[in-house]
Amino acid sequence: MLIEEILERVVEQKGSDLHISAGLPPVIRVDGVLQRTDAPPLSPDDVETLLFPMLSNEQRRKLEQDWELDFSYGIISTKIKGIMQQRFV
Repeated sequence: MLIEEILERVVEQKGSDLHISAGLPPVIRVDGVLQRTDAPPLSPDDVETLLFPMLSNEQRRKLEQDWELDFSYGIISTKIKGIMQQRFV
């Protein structure tokens, strides 16, 4: 799955946020309600592959340090949480 495909779904569903976490499928916030997509759960490597190309070096360091990062991409507010958790468990 490509990040562009996921973002396309966010726009189609008129979502405001996208939550990407290892161990879960992508989750879209629509009208304040979090809705899981029908995609399979993402591995830590999947999450890194999807997100790291969009992040600056500083954002990558913050994500790796805090295991959480909020950022915007284009016109979509994107929230990423818990990405690195399963890698270290």
